[in-house]
Amino acid sequence: MSTLSERIHQVSKELGYSQGKMATLAKIKPSSMNLWFSGETKNPSSNAVAMLAKACGVSAEWLATGRGEMRYGDQDKYTALPPVTIPDLLEAIKEELDALPADKREMVSGWISDYTKTPDRETGEQIAKLIERVVKKG
Repeated sequence: MSTLSERIHQVSKELGYSQGKMATLAKIKPSSMNLWFSGETKNPSSNAVAMLAKACGVSAEWLATGRGEMRYGDQDKYTALPPVTIPDLLEAIKEELDALPADKREMVSGWISDYTKTPDRETGEQIAKLIERVVKKG
């Protein structure tokens, strides 16, 4: 991969992470992450690159420069991921909901509310599938 933007897109695609999720996990402003994705930021701070690399389980040197191995040793894309905290997860969900059109956001919020009232496994799985379909359609 020749550019920072291309490497970030590769990591995002492999992990299935949105820009918002990557920004949240790396504790980077969503607007900054957008500039990284678009290629407008070519030389972000080394600290910011290191935070994103750690959050995504890739080498900071590879992410910043394209040199070296993408991952250390034989890590796969899941073994290096840090644990996700509930506040981080809630923030990522909020960002995904905020990105939806108002009518779909209201519908998904209603499903989440319904689930919290009857948190059985089957209902939760049905609601999760509905939310996934709505979010994918945007």
